Amino acid sequence: MKDVDFTIAEVASMVGLTPHTIRAWERRYLALTPRRSSANHRRYKMEDVEVLRRVRQGVSLMGLSLKVAVLRAQGDLVEPEIDLIRTTSGQTEAADQSQDQVPWRAVADLSPLLTVILTPEGRIVDANIAFARATGVMRGSLRGARFAELVDAHDRAKAVKAYRPPLQQRRGWELNLRTKLVSGLYSFDCWPLHSGGHWLLGMIGRDLSASGMDLWAPEGP
Repeated sequence: MKDVDFTIAEVASMVGLTPHTIRAWERRYLALTPRRSSANHRRYKMEDVEVLRRVRQGVSLMGLSLKVAVLRAQGDLVEPEIDLIRTTSGQTEAADQSQDQVPWRAVADLSPLLTVILTPEGRIVDANIAFARATGVMRGSLRGARFAELVDAHDRAKAVKAYRPPLQQRRGWELNLRTKLVSGLYSFDCWPLHSGGHWLLGMIGRDLSASGMDLWAPEGP
């Protein structure tokens, strides 16, 4: 099987992309360098197919830009395994975030609902794939970031009220998430959590906006 090669049409069918998209990724991001047949047609190896699958996963499931997804698929981008968590005392603690030690994430990543955990200062401790995709920010970059900076300016005071001590259970807390890439109205349910001697706030949100995001739309120059 390793010696088998494929046409661009076959690869497109295997990974769920169009030949036009594959050619654009090759040209703009150097995602692949397929060999050429004697008739100057592209020929792809199974390794090329796997790279394209990883790129597609990075964009559709993790909310990465195409540029970052290509680097990740090629092994040139390593996500950090150590996260910095702001505690209620303002000190910084190192926490191992491997999948084995945070089994909740493996479950949360299966859900289409946005899941994010905050400190009482509004710093993001962790989030699931759906939240990273909705905000258009890599999960590694989300950790330690201020949640309010991902919220529309008009809703930031309301966002702060959600996680300001004393932490309270809330239902249907509507916030407009807004980043450079995406924007949408979400309804969050909030629950106080006690972990490691510190209080945190868990938030689970669902999309209330009707608009969607075209993951395969060409990026700007």
